[in-house]
Amino acid sequence: RSDGRSIVACAAYRAGEKLECDTYGKTQDYTRKTGIEYTQIFAPDGANPDLLNRQNLWNQAEQSELKKDGSIKQEARLAKEIEIALPHELNKRQRQALVTELCQSLVKGHGVAVDVAIHAPHIAGGSDDRNFHAHILMTTRTATGQGLGGKVRELDRHSTLKKIREEVADLTNRHLAAAGLDLTVEHRSHEDRGLMIEPTIKEGIEATHAKRKGKEMEIVKRNDEIKQRNSKAENLDMSIFETETGLEELQQQQLE
Repeated sequence: RSDGRSIVACAAYRAGEKLECDTYGKTQDYTRKTGIEYTQIFAPDGANPDLLNRQNLWNQAEQSELKKDGSIKQEARLAKEIEIALPHELNKRQRQALVTELCQSLVKGHGVAVDVAIHAPHIAGGSDDRNFHAHILMTTRTATGQGLGGKVRELDRHSTLKKIREEVADLTNRHLAAAGLDLTVEHRSHEDRGLMIEPTIKEGIEATHAKRKGKEMEIVKRNDEIKQRNSKAENLDMSIFETETGLEELQQQQLE
């Protein structure tokens, strides 16, 4: 909230819906947004059924972070978002199954309500046709029979995020194997894996919109430069790998 953001607006945008924000008295209408493949809300067993309604859920999240006198608590965090890339090799049903299992695990592990939206790539707008991804919004409070309850502090811990990253990788690999695909993903960073690959910078909504209009922002140029450097590094790594493999084969031939 300190960044001037409304969780009702965020939820409306990700789900492509029209929601009314009671706190600010604004209508958030994103019904013209395309590329939304799947949306769903998950909550613990016994949670108030009202929390399964997007309008009710996120207005409760806004209202739960007001001061006792009803004024706005500017420093409040209204939700925790995780964005995950989904393998384009999986079909629509398989992507939904993967995301559903992840959301159910998050609900069970933290007792929160989870609102997910799977977005398909905007190919006409210049997006990569492999860019299937899911936006997962989690409440920062438990979802109970009375509504939203106490704060879930572990969601702010870096260790929790690392565990979620690992779980996403494990789930993805399991679903890839179930689909008969000989592919795997890795949750560890390039540095932790000993790879000399420079991470790209998250471009954000403004850069995405600029690219669709045929414009180019500085952050996009920087990412292109990083990708070029990484390509050279990967080619070098492969050359080294091939050289090492060649030496091993030569040594093996000499032993035979």
